[in-house]
Amino acid sequence: MTSEKLLGYLSFINDRYVEMIDPCVQSSGRKTPYKAIAAIAASVCVIVGCVLLFNYLGRVNQNDFIIENGILISYCGDETEIVLPEGIKTITAKSFENSKNAHSITSIHLSSDVETIEKDTFSDLRSLKNVTVSADNPYYTSVEGILGKTDGAVYFGFVDSYVDALAFAESIEAMQENTENFGKITDIVIGKGVVQICFSEDKEAVTCKAVSVSAYGHQKNFEPPLQLYGNQLIYIYQTEKEFVFSRVVNGFGENWIFTSDGLYIVDNNYDGEIDYQSAKWYNESCYAFETREDGKLGYIRMPRKYLQSQVLFEQIRYCVASDEFCKETGYVEFVGGNIRYIPEQKYTVSQVYDINVIYEEWHSYAQTMDEQYFEINGIPKTDSLDELLEYNSRIYERAE
Repeated sequence: MTSEKLLGYLSFINDRYVEMIDPCVQSSGRKTPYKAIAAIAASVCVIVGCVLLFNYLGRVNQNDFIIENGILISYCGDETEIVLPEGIKTITAKSFENSKNAHSITSIHLSSDVETIEKDTFSDLRSLKNVTVSADNPYYTSVEGILGKTDGAVYFGFVDSYVDALAFAESIEAMQENTENFGKITDIVIGKGVVQICFSEDKEAVTCKAVSVSAYGHQKNFEPPLQLYGNQLIYIYQTEKEFVFSRVVNGFGENWIFTSDGLYIVDNNYDGEIDYQSAKWYNESCYAFETREDGKLGYIRMPRKYLQSQVLFEQIRYCVASDEFCKETGYVEFVGGNIRYIPEQKYTVSQVYDINVIYEEWHSYAQTMDEQYFEINGIPKTDSLDELLEYNSRIYERAE
């Protein structure tokens, strides 16, 4: 505490007590009883006041930060981009819970003094995109907004930073490569979840894999571990009550939804026998999830045949009509151990795709192919979109 602040607290002592004491101290004559009593009482008040003040010497309010003995007790401000002041050594899970706009904080910069960060510190900051650290902090470091301990033991990732799984893994690898923990299982804290990863050295490169995921007291182990990038994509979502870890391969995949009452698995993989002359298997519903601004877990439901958005012509290969069901959006509830999907809006094929453009692009390409191309791929040779839809409607079932 600065001398100015100490004087500021002392200024609350009423001047009349000082006036009562001064004559007692300066007088060389005999003190009258009432003056002595008043002087003693005033002295006691000053002593008690000083004791109370010194109890607050470790507690400092620097604008919007309440700091006590090096611990950030609370951030009470309304900034979305926060720079922590010097003197903060420990950040806890409660440091930001009293902030009136905790869900709007997007970035945090740590000073060189920060030594300890509890695992749940950033778990409720759903908009947090990155955390940076002063270059001279010996305990923590950061690369591309991802925070990590300098010994490589634990990292803090953020849902928005996990857009590119390869870049995410490379950032952590860059921080961990020269630490004693390289190659060992390491925790990444993302929202309410903890993803355990490990780096394994192959002949040509270093591969980052997920060993397990845990949240809300539940855990999913992967055997063998899941590769975080390559021919599959990993997505992570955090809502007010759910933590979602998804693996998607070519539009198909698995979703592990962690809640306080259990772990729910939504598996979009198809295990049945595929009959390419029937669209029944293509009409099965597949689910993807997303974080909504209202804090709910949103979902997107699409027939399997409309998930091939990256492949030329596949978006409409099994389409039977422009007004066929293509997509449904809504939110999820968990009731009695079951997932309940609450639909809000449905879309037709023409509302999602420009099917005329897709067909014309494919038709131009198909003009260069021989008859064998159509036979091998089981594609009818048509000259218009209407002709293709008419052909499909006679063979394939309509998606619902």
